[in-house]
Amino acid sequence: MMHSMLSIVVVIATLLFGLPESAPPSAAQQRRSCPAAEPPPVRLPQRADAALREAFEDARDHDRHVWRDTPAVHADGTVTVFVEIPQGSSEKREFDIGKNRLELNRTIPASLGGYPTGYGFIPQTIGVDGDPFDGLVVGGDAPAGELVRGHVLGIMHMTDEKGHDAKIVVTTESDPAKRRALLNAAEQRRIAGFFNRYKAEDDDEESWACVSGWGDVKGLHPHAESGRTAARPSSRCCSNARPPDEESGPLPSRR
Repeated sequence: MMHSMLSIVVVIATLLFGLPESAPPSAAQQRRSCPAAEPPPVRLPQRADAALREAFEDARDHDRHVWRDTPAVHADGTVTVFVEIPQGSSEKREFDIGKNRLELNRTIPASLGGYPTGYGFIPQTIGVDGDPFDGLVVGGDAPAGELVRGHVLGIMHMTDEKGHDAKIVVTTESDPAKRRALLNAAEQRRIAGFFNRYKAEDDDEESWACVSGWGDVKGLHPHAESGRTAARPSSRCCSNARPPDEESGPLPSRR
């Protein structure tokens, strides 16, 4: 029986970012103030720990599994994102861990204009909300179902009805100078504007979201390290899980 310890990346940004004028919040959002970033957790929250164990159990029947077997972080500092939704798409697809495949969740209103970036998740991770950690892919046109290995540009700090829901932003652009231009202030406003309003038209009145900040790669380290230390699946829950890919390496650093 194979024993493994998979690193869990938990990332929260540190800089506050206001709501853009072009994207006014819903009435429900106006009644809430967008929470500021919290310090890194000492250990993974109970619901996230339970979700982690459930994810491994759900993946047990698959010889190869996208979430379980794909390395999250590589030795060169790049990060893997599995694309669920291509940029511009209005079809919200989600990866079903148990089925090991993408499924259509719903179609978002045309008035939102489609997702502003590629959207997906980082394999081998569980965030503080109990879901795989989200990734945004900019500067490319990756289709749904593709694994993108990208350079980290920054972190978008977001909160929704389930709690903190930060998202790491990556790109496949190889030129460092061009990479810096991909997440400038205008792009931050455009991306944040979508996520500030994309739940406003949900039928569920308790559904809401707001972007409160942006952070650079330096803000990743303390949170990710706390997640690595606190949330390592033991053989009791994950005895059939595969070990991380051999090339998995240190956390991304500013280059």
